[in-house]
Amino acid sequence: MLSSISASSGVHINANSTRVDENTIHDNMGNGIGVLSGAGNEFLGNSIFDNGGLGIDLNLDGPTTQAVLIANNNQRHPQITRAEVTSPWPVGGAAGEAPNRLPQVRQAG
Repeated sequence: MLSSISASSGVHINANSTRVDENTIHDNMGNGIGVLSGAGNEFLGNSIFDNGGLGIDLNLDGPTTQAVLIANNNQRHPQITRAEVTSPWPVGGAAGEAPNRLPQVRQAG
């Protein structure tokens, strides 16, 4: 388990198929996770909080619009429009993925 505290992004990624899981990433001056480039990267089960920038920043350029994306193989971020604290945790929204691909949405709690 990684506990990251840094003056920039806690975790920097410039590669393909990198898995960042089960970490506590906090108190960084920059982003929690910064992705410059790559595809097939996974961020699973992390606790990302109290960072100066975004929790996860694709392209390392701040909030990225849906129209402009290089990192993560041009995969768009999901837009979650509804989440309820009930069982079985219903979530609604748009996938934002590349055509013919289904996103993974995991709840922690």
